[in-house]
Amino acid sequence: MAKSVPSSDCTRPLAVSSFSPSDATAYSWSYYSQGAIGDQLHWEWYRPDGSLYTSSSFTSIYAGNGCFWGGIYIAGHEPATEPGAWSVKVYYNTQQMFTESFTITPSVASCPWVATSAASWVTITSGASGSGDGTVSFTVSVDSGAARTGTITVAGQTFTVNQSSVVCTAPSIATQPQSQSINSGQTATLSVAATGAAPLSYQWYQGDVDDTSTPVGTNLSSFTTPTLTSTTSYWVRVFNACGHEDSDIATITVHRAVRRHLHRVT
Repeated sequence: MAKSVPSSDCTRPLAVSSFSPSDATAYSWSYYSQGAIGDQLHWEWYRPDGSLYTSSSFTSIYAGNGCFWGGIYIAGHEPATEPGAWSVKVYYNTQQMFTESFTITPSVASCPWVATSAASWVTITSGASGSGDGTVSFTVSVDSGAARTGTITVAGQTFTVNQSSVVCTAPSIATQPQSQSINSGQTATLSVAATGAAPLSYQWYQGDVDDTSTPVGTNLSSFTTPTLTSTTSYWVRVFNACGHEDSDIATITVHRAVRRHLHRVT
């Protein structure tokens, strides 16, 4: 197979086996010897599904040695829209001489694709569609039960995602935040230690346990109060994908500073 053939002699063209939709022509080229005037040359071109695309014939007007070729147009014609494995059967005087196979492969830059997930616990986070080269990113949710298998499909190709069984343990507080006493205008630092399936998250609250109207702090196992001038209570909720546990109340008792008066005795 060749993409071009010499027009004035029988120099063997560069052999190729793959063509792109932008290539102009695919040629089947052969050399013969001791031919006769009137010899019949015939080509049959077959699509990737095996059906006949087209055929052509040529009657030689020369005797002796020579070369011959037949071809099909690709760019702007049906073969450009039918990528895959093509073939051509070559006949000489009604006798099949050989079969050549070649592929028409879309250029990567022009190949559009989409990515989909067939599992609710597999989420495609980026690269849901594109053209040419690209990257598909996905996340999987925490498995709190048996092992499971899901699939994602990218550009018509299916990939399997296996997730092993994980025993999901809800948080358990091992060390409670401790009540403290401070002077008015000071701060206090509270901390909690917990076990459970990672990742663990923390939300501190001001008030009584189960009162979530006043969240404070950040997602840390410790919390430093603002400067306090009155006694205030805090607690923390530790949670993960499997559940949560609330701590005991930690009360920060604030003592007012004792005023001392100095009287001068005369």
